Amino acid sequence: SEVVLDHPEALISLHEEFVHAGSDVVEAFTYYGHRHKLKTIGREDDLEKLNKAALSIARDVADRTGTLMAGNLSNTSIFDPDKPEMFQEITAMFEEQVGWAVEGGADYLIG
Repeated sequence: SEVVLDHPEALISLHEEFVHAGSDVVEAFTYYGHRHKLKTIGREDDLEKLNKAALSIARDVADRTGTLMAGNLSNTSIFDPDKPEMFQEITAMFEEQVGWAVEGGADYLIG
């Protein structure tokens, strides 16, 4: 998360290098950008800002290079099939992240 918020120029450069190397897709740096993971590392307050910044950076690079932009989702370590009450929490967590990806103009989602 730090690179997205503290060093966006490094992330822009990384995206541009992948495109230069032949990638047709710019992947937003949002993998593990969900509420549970950021809470684990003490950055939950940066959740929305991080996702929106990462998506904006990726969208900008994709637009400038004529490539696609993908929102990036990860798994979660809190799913427990024996605890059905967790389903709503996990669903809300991913709906939040998917919503930001849609708002940010992702062409599709990967995970």
